[in-house]
Amino acid sequence: MQKLSLLGDLIDIKEQIDLDRDIDRATLRKRDREIGLSEDGKNNSAKSKIVRLRSWINQIRSSTETSSKGQKVDKSMRSIIVVCWLVGAVSGYLLASSVLAYDGSQPVNLLIALLVLIGVQTLALLLLCVLLMFNQTKILEALAVLNPANLIMHLISKIQPTWKEAIEKYFSRFKSSGEFGLLPQMTTYLAQHFAIALNIGMLASLFYLVTVSDLAFGWNTTLNIQNETVSQFLQGIATPWQAVLPAAVPDDSLVEASRYYRLQSKLHSEGWEARELGTWWLFLAMCIVVYGFLPRLSALVIAGIHYDKCVTRATLSLTGSSQVLARMSDPLVSADAQSPEVSVPVSVTRPGLPGRQAARKIECVLVEWSGCEATDKALTKVGIVPHSRLQAGGRQTLSEDKVTIKATSQIQAEGIAISIKAWEPPMLEFIDFITLLRKSVSANLPIIVLLKPLPDQTVSTTQIETWETALGAVSDSALYLESL
Repeated sequence: MQKLSLLGDLIDIKEQIDLDRDIDRATLRKRDREIGLSEDGKNNSAKSKIVRLRSWINQIRSSTETSSKGQKVDKSMRSIIVVCWLVGAVSGYLLASSVLAYDGSQPVNLLIALLVLIGVQTLALLLLCVLLMFNQTKILEALAVLNPANLIMHLISKIQPTWKEAIEKYFSRFKSSGEFGLLPQMTTYLAQHFAIALNIGMLASLFYLVTVSDLAFGWNTTLNIQNETVSQFLQGIATPWQAVLPAAVPDDSLVEASRYYRLQSKLHSEGWEARELGTWWLFLAMCIVVYGFLPRLSALVIAGIHYDKCVTRATLSLTGSSQVLARMSDPLVSADAQSPEVSVPVSVTRPGLPGRQAARKIECVLVEWSGCEATDKALTKVGIVPHSRLQAGGRQTLSEDKVTIKATSQIQAEGIAISIKAWEPPMLEFIDFITLLRKSVSANLPIIVLLKPLPDQTVSTTQIETWETALGAVSDSALYLESL
C-alpha cells in the first residue's frame, strides 16, 4: 500500500542520512550518482523529488538482507489497519445488535436507532471537519484520546517495541507548518478505516436480524409533535435515495401506523403488523449507507491524501535530503572512468555573488533569523550597510513572520539581508520565509543570506554547500549567499 510504504521510506531515509554522516563525501557522491543515473532528474517538482528519494532508499535497502526499521513499521501499520477493521466491524455489529434488540413486546424505537447509529458518528465527523477547518490542533490533540486508532496503536506498540521506538523517535519531530503533525494525520487516516468497518458491522447486524427475526420498528416522543412533522423530517432524510429506491422512503401512513405510546401499549398492540413495521429496516439501512458509510469512505480518501502530503513534506524537509538529491544529479568525475558519463541534464540554480558586493556597498534591511545577530563590523566586511533591523523565525509565530515580511516590503532599501546561523541545517520554515518574502518584493531586489559562523570560527565548505543546495531549490536569480 502506498501510504504504508511512504511512512517506511521516510523512516529509512532519515536513518540512512544519519548513517551517511560517517562516510566520506567522495564515496557518497559515487554511490548516489550511480543511483541517480537511472532516474529522471529533469523534473524538479516535489513529486519528482519524493520519487527519486524513495528510489534511492529502495536501492540502498536492496543491498541488505535484514529488514529495515521502516519495513518493520510498515508491517506494524498493516497490523494496525487489520485490527482497526476487525475491532470496527465487531463493535458495529454489537452496537447495532444492542440498539435493535427486539423481544416482541414492543417495537424498536426508530428515533433512538437513528440517533445512536447515525447521529453520533455524523456529529463526530462534522466536529472533526470544523476543527480542521479552523486549525484547532490543540482541541484535536486533546480529543485524540477518544480516537479508537490511537488506542489500537498504543496496544500494538506494547506488543511490538520496534513500532513504539519509531513513534517516539520520529513522529514527534516531523511537524508541518500550520497543520497537523505526522502522527495525528496518520491516526485520523486510520480512524476512517475503523469507522468504515463500524458501519459495515452495523449493516451486517441489521441484515442478520431482519433475516432471522420479525424485526419491527416504531417511534415515540414525549414532545407534542404531529405525525406530519415527523413524516416530513424522515422523508427529508430519505431525499438522497428517493428517486433511486422509493421503497426505502417512509410515507405518511407508515409513520402514523408506527407511532406507539408506552403507557397505552395495550391499546395499540393489536394494530402492530410486524411485516408493515418491519419495512423500516430498508430506510435504516439506507441511512447507514448514505450518512455513515459513504461520508466515512470520502473521509478516508481525503485523510489519505492529506496524510500522503504530510509524509512527503516531512521527507523533503529532512536535513540532508536536498544533499542526497544534489549528489544524485551532479556529474560524477572519476580518474578511473573508462568513458565519460552520460548524465541527465538538471536545472540547478546555485546562489552566488558575482562581483556585485565587491563593487560597492549596498544598503539593506537586515532580518535577523532566530535571533542571529550580525555586528556592524561583520556586515561592513561584506559590504552590507544595515538600514534597519527586524526579527523573524525562532520563537516567532508564522503570523509574526508575515508581519516582518510586510514591514520589510514597505521599507525603501537597495536590498534585503538575512543573517542566519551557518552551523544549523536549512529548515523548510526558512525556505518558506524566503519564498513568501520574494512574493512581497520586486523580483530584482537582491535578497542576501548571510551565514554567521560560530565564535572564532569560519563558515566551512560543507556548510556553504549545504546552504547552496537548499537555496538553489528556490530558483531565484536575485537570491545570494555570503559568509560573515
